[in-house]
Amino acid sequence: MAESKKNGGDQDELIVKITTSKVGLTMAKLRDVAMANKAKTTPVMRVYGTVSGCKAEQSDIGPYTAFSGNFKAVNLLTGSAFRSGKLLLPGVAENALAGSFQGQGEGKVLVFGLDLVIKYDEKAATAYVFGAVPVLEQQNDPIKELEKLLPAR
Repeated sequence: MAESKKNGGDQDELIVKITTSKVGLTMAKLRDVAMANKAKTTPVMRVYGTVSGCKAEQSDIGPYTAFSGNFKAVNLLTGSAFRSGKLLLPGVAENALAGSFQGQGEGKVLVFGLDLVIKYDEKAATAYVFGAVPVLEQQNDPIKELEKLLPAR
């Protein structure tokens, strides 16, 4: 396995699947970051690549979508970089990516890039909530196509 950048290597670490915890963003670490930055949104992970498939799966804690393709993630707190052919994302990012991919059509590949962000939330059990910010303009965005058809306000 390649040595991760956090260990001084020049290559990305290859992992079985990219998740927030697999790239070093544990719930405890994210809670600490959110608590230390209560007034602002903090980018914690950049993830990008190509989606060639997605599949609904089930775990002990509920349903989720597993994406297949070619992915890279960078822990924005440490700079460590990871690659995998499988990607699991938090709910808000998962829903957006699944919707975009399913809108591509049979046999298509979706190119994407986004930053996962966290924000302190005193009502959340974890003390933070996830958000997602696109860092690449989506190809064939159906919402942008609809906006072109809407009358000006």
